[in-house]
Parts: sequence; C-alpha cells; structure tokens
Amino acid sequence: MWSADARPSRHLRVALLGDRLVCSLGGAAAHGAVWPPAAGDEPAWRSAVAALAEQLAQQRGQVRRVSVVLGASFVRWQLVDWPSQAGSDTELQAFLRLRFRSVYGAASAAWRLAHAVASPGQALPACAVDEALPAALSQAAKAAGARLVSVRPYASSALDHWRGQWRGRAAWVAVVEPGHLTLALLDERGRWLGLGSVHCAEGPAWRDALAGLQSRLALQSTAPVPREAPLFVVGPGVDTTAGDPHWRALVPTGRAAPHGLARLPIGI
Repeated sequence: MWSADARPSRHLRVALLGDRLVCSLGGAAAHGAVWPPAAGDEPAWRSAVAALAEQLAQQRGQVRRVSVVLGASFVRWQLVDWPSQAGSDTELQAFLRLRFRSVYGAASAAWRLAHAVASPGQALPACAVDEALPAALSQAAKAAGARLVSVRPYASSALDHWRGQWRGRAAWVAVVEPGHLTLALLDERGRWLGLGSVHCAEGPAWRDALAGLQSRLALQSTAPVPREAPLFVVGPGVDTTAGDPHWRALVPTGRAAPHGLARLPIGI
C-alpha cells in the first residue's frame, strides 16, 4: 500500500501503461491520457514520461509527491531458483544479472534489477526496467517542483494488496491490465512456483492467453501444481459482470473504492 501523506491533496498517484497514463491527485477521481507510439528507435517509455511531464505541467504547484506504478509493458519478470552460491546481496545481484542476460541478451546490461525479499532455498521473483526510466521519472517530477517517492510494478502492488485473500492455500493469481496478463502461482506457504507475463489483446482475450500461460508455468514448476488451486483475478482489465465459476474476481469494495482504470493509480 502507499505510505500515508500528511497533505494528500498534493500526492499524485500515477499508472503508466503501454499507451496510456492514469492518475489521481489526492484521492480525486482518476483521469488519463493516451500517448502516441514512440518514434523510431526510441524506447517506448519516453512517450510515457513525456505524457507524465505534460500532466505535471498542467498541475504545477498542486503536486509535491509522485508515486508511480509501471504496467507490464515496462517490466520484465523472472522467477529464479535460489542460487545457493550467492552468499551476499552483491553476489545475488550478479547472479540475477547473469540470469536476465541469458534470457534477454546484452540489452539487459542497461536494466535496473530488483527482487522480492530473499528467502534462502526458495524461488525468487525478480524484475527489471530500463535503467534510464526511474531517472527520467524523477527528473519529470523535479521539473514540476515535485519529488518522486515510489516506483513499483503494477503487478507487485496488486499482489501485495490482495495476498490475504489466498494466504494459507495454493493459488493462481492473474493480474489483468489492458493488453497484458501477468500470472503467478504460489503454494500454500506463499512460496513462488511460477511467474510469467504475456501480451494479449484488450478485453476478454486475456482468458485465451491464460490457458496457455498456466500450462507453461505448470510445466516449468519444480513442484507439483495442486489441482485444487483456485484462480484469483485482479486488475482493471477484468470484466466482473461476465461471471465465471472457475475464477474469482478481486474488486475493491466500499463507498470510496475505485473502479475500472481508476484502480490503476493505487496499484489494485
């Protein structure tokens, strides 16, 4: 969850997706903007940062703190078997960098890596973003007289928010964003058995992508996948009106609960 802000009206919460920005200032109703594709060989995130800079310029003097969640189009995930030879955080970082390089090639040398709290002997989820992206976000905030206080993947924010729903049992958890599906498989102790992300068309297409991704993660898992593991689905791309007995949609409740794309700025 986001940390408390003594002046919530000055805290801008932002979600950056593949082609759109959604933001909320001080808990107000979320609004967004769509940006054009990046030109030439420019990284896709440059258009996203430009859209954020324009949004901040429109609200100059109103914003003091900026929190950002990054959609799956800006984040690469890996679930790494515990490296027994890594005796320090430096060695762990080096191991993770080698793992990303083996999958993504030399381009990964320009990425910033982060990982969940390490539990020796257990698989470790790790993610990477372009090294220049957090710096560009920070500069955009600074140029508007604000301070960047948090950058997190949308998927990890959603998983952290809802983890109490499946605590104590094995579960599949699907995070559905417009254009992307991220899927996690956890056992009854909360240990990671699978993690993956795929592109998919917006709308109900994520359901077709889900079956293939579940099969792939089940095959890659080093432990048997419990047959009774339920599927939880979270995210603004979920059609909660469709109803499906095979999965449970997790939707914020209460009078002040955000809905649809409005949930993106707070990572749920």
